[in-house]
Amino acid sequence: EQLQRLKTEFQANRYITEQRRQSLAQELNPDEP
Repeated sequence: EQLQRLKTEFQANRYITEQRRQSLAQELNPDEP
C-alpha cells in the first residue's frame, strides 16, 4: 500500500519536473523548438 503510494508520488513528481523543465527551457530559450 505505502510502497505503491510512493511509486505513484514519485512518478507524478518526475512528470511535473519534466513539464517544468520544458517550460523553463522555452522561457529561457524562446527560439529553441
